[in-house]
Amino acid sequence: MAMDKSKPELFSSQPGLVKKRAPKPKVLPAAHPTKPPLSGPERELPPPRFKPGGNGRAVELDLGLNMKNALALARTFGTKDLDVIWHFMHQLAGAVPNALSLDDKLNRTLPILHSLRPRDELEAMLFVQMVGVHNAAMECLQRGLHPHQVPEGVEANINRATALTKVFLGQLEALQKYRGKGSQQRVTVEHVHVHKGGQAIVGAVQPRGRGRGG
Repeated sequence: MAMDKSKPELFSSQPGLVKKRAPKPKVLPAAHPTKPPLSGPERELPPPRFKPGGNGRAVELDLGLNMKNALALARTFGTKDLDVIWHFMHQLAGAVPNALSLDDKLNRTLPILHSLRPRDELEAMLFVQMVGVHNAAMECLQRGLHPHQVPEGVEANINRATALTKVFLGQLEALQKYRGKGSQQRVTVEHVHVHKGGQAIVGAVQPRGRGRGG
């Protein structure tokens, strides 16, 4: 199939490097799909998929940069800026074991970010870090549990995995705080005196209006 010369080549020919070659477009043509939240058919958009690139490119979108893939990319990374998207994709691919091909790395990790639905670039940055920390922790666990691992190696890898899981929990807590879910309202009650025949109420009290039987 002849390559459409009217469309920009999406990735450079350097192995493993994800980068937009053409200067335009810098911003995806689609409206931002995560502000407001997706609804209707857009909510069911599948994550973008990649295949080995041709004509010197490292990888390319399976169906090209059409409107559907533009929306999918924007939803996956919480932004419609292509430069930011390519940068995050490069970092995401680097956080996966090197034995996989570049397109396989992206196709294994992009659905994770796609399902988490980052709302902006900061959340996408945190999700990319969390994927990397999770992969590193599981790699250490796998090495520590290898049947031929020496005792020193078991201890070292399990300790590394434990430290990484603590980092992951810290990242999750940071995400919850950023999304406004980390703070909980607390009510401290001190020195409450209830006399005979009285009642004590802890919490919000709504005054009853006059003239309504109260």
